[in-house]
Amino acid sequence: MARWKRGIGGAGVASAAAYAFGGACDSSHDHSADHTTSTIAAARYAGSTVTRHTVTDEGISRDDLNVDQLQTWFAGSDPKTGERRGRELTSPATDLVFDATVNSPKSYSLAAVLDPELADAYEALQDRLRDRIVTLWKEELNGRRGAAGAERMELAQVEVVELRHERSRALDAHKHRHLWLNAKVLGRDGKWSSLDSRVMLRFQNVVNAEGDLAARTDPEWIAALAEKGFTLDADGEITELAQVVRPLSRRSNQIEANRAVRLAQWRKANPGQEPGHDVLMAIDRWAWAHQRPNKPDTVDEEEWRDTVRREIADIDPALVTDGNVRPPAPVTSRAIADVDRDDLALRAVTDADNRSAGNGGRFSDFDVRAGAVRAVAAAGIVADRAALDELIEDVAARASEGSTVTLVTEPSIPGHVKHRMATRTLSAKVALADKFDRLAIAGETVEAETVNAVAAESLTDGRTLDAGQTDAARRSAAPTAW
Repeated sequence: MARWKRGIGGAGVASAAAYAFGGACDSSHDHSADHTTSTIAAARYAGSTVTRHTVTDEGISRDDLNVDQLQTWFAGSDPKTGERRGRELTSPATDLVFDATVNSPKSYSLAAVLDPELADAYEALQDRLRDRIVTLWKEELNGRRGAAGAERMELAQVEVVELRHERSRALDAHKHRHLWLNAKVLGRDGKWSSLDSRVMLRFQNVVNAEGDLAARTDPEWIAALAEKGFTLDADGEITELAQVVRPLSRRSNQIEANRAVRLAQWRKANPGQEPGHDVLMAIDRWAWAHQRPNKPDTVDEEEWRDTVRREIADIDPALVTDGNVRPPAPVTSRAIADVDRDDLALRAVTDADNRSAGNGGRFSDFDVRAGAVRAVAAAGIVADRAALDELIEDVAARASEGSTVTLVTEPSIPGHVKHRMATRTLSAKVALADKFDRLAIAGETVEAETVNAVAAESLTDGRTLDAGQTDAARRSAAPTAW
């Protein structure tokens, strides 16, 4: 999840428009003033547009915005009339748009390059997923009102602009969408206000899980794959293309290599230690940004597709059929009635618990729901999304009631608040605290001679402890004796 901000003097508005019409995922990532101005001018000259999706109780309506209308919309006004929506926030740090990237397994993009019919089926899958995500945003998110945003307001309308990209910055096949959710939302009372960013960011876990579910259970997509002789493996990748994913993932390979180098540097500078959550997050951010590639401003689509097909053929010639039809594959699906719901509930809690390290083991109802969605996605079911609602709700309820502990007692806790903990994690924390309590007993005074004798046996290369280190070691050995 990325956040586009107003910037100094509103520069973020123009930069976002240049990104939208310049295709920054498909070209050089140049946000200089000259580049931004020229990109906007070119889009204005060409009459280029992007699609806006407006979500209300009545459903989803769509229209197109040109480059000037997009900037007006981005800045928090009605793109057609220019009317200001709510109070204008002028801080450079003001969130204007939330950018959610909708991804699927890499092999899906490779399949789309290999077969035009699969490319169309994949676009249709992403369309269905997009409609579900924008509807969930309208139903689950809220606006903020009052002092420090203390008042929560249910939403009557949200607006989303969609960008479509075919590849990564390293020219890897990477078909994905950007969904830009405007930070100005219409409340049930008919007033515009700012979106609650805390809820938005924490709900992204559910959005990502919905993407996994769609990729692995959507009947139309699974049938389209099967017709071309493709199946999905346990990880959701296309089985027959899984072996070519890694060699054709230049950008992700670069990030992994950067990460490995940085991690080795950290361990060399901190011998005998392991990096914590914050350090790992910092390393990940650096690995993503370091030597991030620029690309040509324009790409010949047919030439690019031919290049990718040749790269696939170099790895496995049989995958590039050139008219040789692969026999259809059977579609197998597990019946909803046959799944072990308690097992899925345990998997849901495990998923939420595994993602909670940065929050001391705490997670939210959103996280439990996301875990339930992922558990159902991996259960081998192929069914329309609406048919899975009852199962997901039941799995989430079983997970919350049977395997988690609520850490607060207030009623009606919002879904984004991390108030739960896995029962096993809480038990481990209590057991560890008890061990520490039992260790905190009065110790015997340790003489300096004893410390120095141990140091002489342990230290190498002629190293010794100075007086301060010896004293510190004596105190550490028996802290309650002082």
